[in-house]
Amino acid sequence: MKKFLLSLFVASSAVVSAQTTLTSHFEGALINPADPAVGTFSWTGGDGYVSGSNNFGDEGIVQLFDNNYGVSGEGVINSVKVHIAHKDQGVNPTGTFSIGVWENNAGVPGALLASEVITIVSVDTTQSGVNLITEGTTLKGLYNVEATFINPPSIPANGSFFAGVLLPTTIANGDTIVVLTTTPPYVFMDSTTHAGAFAGTDFFSYGESEMSISNAIFPTVTFNAVSVSTVIKDQAKVFPNPANDVLNIDFGTEEVKEVNITNLNGQVVIQNKVVNNGIAKLDLSGLNSGLYLYQAIDTNGKVIATDKFSKK
Repeated sequence: MKKFLLSLFVASSAVVSAQTTLTSHFEGALINPADPAVGTFSWTGGDGYVSGSNNFGDEGIVQLFDNNYGVSGEGVINSVKVHIAHKDQGVNPTGTFSIGVWENNAGVPGALLASEVITIVSVDTTQSGVNLITEGTTLKGLYNVEATFINPPSIPANGSFFAGVLLPTTIANGDTIVVLTTTPPYVFMDSTTHAGAFAGTDFFSYGESEMSISNAIFPTVTFNAVSVSTVIKDQAKVFPNPANDVLNIDFGTEEVKEVNITNLNGQVVIQNKVVNNGIAKLDLSGLNSGLYLYQAIDTNGKVIATDKFSKK
């Protein structure tokens, strides 16, 4: 197990708010903005940094994002915000690193989906370079560099992806980049699966070294819009289905005011039945057995959802 020492870094500055920036893995460390639980960890023996350039061959620092950490549907990944807590410009005056996103290949960073090159010299690690991510007055994250993807990749079909930093080659030229992490007393419970370093196809989680920390890595995502029709249809409870003489539909919303019933030829067979408190109770005793459609109608008389049911 690698040993480590702790050096703290605290910062504060201007406010930037973004509703689609994923921060839930980090925001617990910022509950007290005057004394945030953030910093950097160094390996003992002068072997570099836990969340940055080191002598162990780590190629990148990443954070996994899935439905437990803000990924709520299909969409695209627009950018990744990162807080670089420390940098060293080595013998190469044009040294660079990259910020990117990767597929989640069974818990390991897979194919690179997108990346942007950042020059080390462009990163401002002073307090004046820090931007804060907020929701109202609540601090959610902080960053000092953002990579915006020219061609934003789609969120993979499995609903998860890694985001992070490809490190410069420290041993070769002395360039160093270190990502800010959470520190005790904040405990990141998923440090064995969601945060760490990688080299090639190997993922080394922080939890494996008994560190319950997460990275200051924050992807900004645009989720696909979900239509009102889809939401209402998905949450509607139709019972019993198949129905005998009575059909109940609980729409779960008062947005639906009336219901029509049509046959599969589009003919209205039951019209303008009032919905009370989002619930419709329909008398089907006059209908023949077969398939029918209900139409959910809003206060403007517009059909906002439709779906099938069957009559015995």
